[in-house]
Amino acid sequence: LAVADERLHWVDVSDGTATLAGSVSLPRGWGHEILVEGDRMLVLASTDDGAVLAEVDVSDPTDMEVTSTLSVDGHYLSARKVGDMARVVVSSPPPVFDFVYPSSPSRRAEAAAEETNRRMIADSTIEDWLPTATLRTDGERTSSELVDCDRVHRPGEFSGFSTVAVLTVPMDAPLGTGDAVAVLADGETVYASADSLYVATNHWVDALALDEEPPGGLPRDEGYATALHKFDISGSGPASYAASGAVRGHLLNQFAMSEHDGYLRVATTDGAPWSVTDRSESYVTVLADEDGRLEEVGQVGDLGRGERIYSVRFVGDVGYVVTFRETDPLYTVDLSDPTDPTTRGELKILGYSAYLHPVDDTTLLGVGQDATEGGRTLGTQVSLFDVSDLTDPTRTAQLTLAGASSEVELDHRAFLYWAPTGLAVLPVETYGAGPLVDDVVEEIVEEDPPGRSERFVGALGLSIGSAAGEGAGIEEVGRIVAGDQPIRRSLVVGDAVYALTDDGLVISDLTTLAPLGEVAFG
Repeated sequence: LAVADERLHWVDVSDGTATLAGSVSLPRGWGHEILVEGDRMLVLASTDDGAVLAEVDVSDPTDMEVTSTLSVDGHYLSARKVGDMARVVVSSPPPVFDFVYPSSPSRRAEAAAEETNRRMIADSTIEDWLPTATLRTDGERTSSELVDCDRVHRPGEFSGFSTVAVLTVPMDAPLGTGDAVAVLADGETVYASADSLYVATNHWVDALALDEEPPGGLPRDEGYATALHKFDISGSGPASYAASGAVRGHLLNQFAMSEHDGYLRVATTDGAPWSVTDRSESYVTVLADEDGRLEEVGQVGDLGRGERIYSVRFVGDVGYVVTFRETDPLYTVDLSDPTDPTTRGELKILGYSAYLHPVDDTTLLGVGQDATEGGRTLGTQVSLFDVSDLTDPTRTAQLTLAGASSEVELDHRAFLYWAPTGLAVLPVETYGAGPLVDDVVEEIVEEDPPGRSERFVGALGLSIGSAAGEGAGIEEVGRIVAGDQPIRRSLVVGDAVYALTDDGLVISDLTTLAPLGEVAFG
């Protein structure tokens, strides 16, 4: 099953060949994501008017049908499926009021405008503030409040005027309104474990305070913080609001959060996302849920002073943090004692990893950019790290494609690692599509290098060996090309790799990546 150009496609691969069995149009929108349970699919997307959830009956691949849709005020953030329950997170903005502005700069005009605006808010009703959900099933349309007032919670510290709602959608039952629970807060980044779901957002910053010159020459955004809201999703029923808290600085993405043994670990960088100063540093903070508050119980700092976080990965009791400005320190953080997290090792190399993938217990694979000593990026870089000794992480292999970039740097779902054969597949686009090179910066940055003048759009297949074992290293297996179409995703079915583009699928041999065929969506 694949989504491309607002259509859902079913490709039958049951007999060793690939055939397009059927397609169906989806509700208009962007960022379509899918969750599947048996013959039922939930499609989630954002639209100009809000978020949309669509139930699709896929029991007959030749006649798939959108059976119900749920439209919600706000925008879709993310979703997680645990068992047969889907947890869908939607952020709804506050109501829009026709506020008036002072007719003149006089104090009397300012006071009159403020009084009018305050009256407007005081006269508003709960219906003005609560988001609306509209369910369409069998030609009928029903609208109602998305969440009951008594299920909207207020965090201890102000976190914005929006409403973040967690909908619970049973995947084995007809689509309903989601039995939502909400917190009065803005929402941006979603992370979930099997038992908890966290929504993070950049903490509310007083715009007036930013206009004031801070004391001591400190950066104006040094007080920037990230608000965190925890929901309990451990049961089979609706989610429940559990706790809120905050950590200093801003976080990068969902990989900057991790729950382990009941503790939440969060990696952040000082200041706002748009501002890094020589005084900036990064932290890993450990929080515990204590009577409805996420309280800090441990923290380690001084990671990458003057830099910001580019990637994070938590694996059990260990955290791996990459920071970058001109060089790339990879830090190993021991989290075995949540109350005393400790930096164990540091590796400084050129460039950075924007995505870290655990290959085995002692090996990390990093995908990012190579760079000069001054921090100028040079092209897609794949690195293999030996982390068997946390006090001495080392890079055992590196391959760079000059002038290239990869969607993996922005979206981890574009990355494929097939452990049985040690195959990694990552999409790349480049105007310097020459051979992969090792850590010889002079060769990478030479002008008009031979063999690298033509544009390459496709995917690289790499053979990955354990950093600590025999056959350690990175070796190019082959390349997948789909005309001039970027490759969005790839997966393994049987003895073949299926690469997804907007126009169809390209099928390649699992061992050599030699082309085997194509399926056009039409």
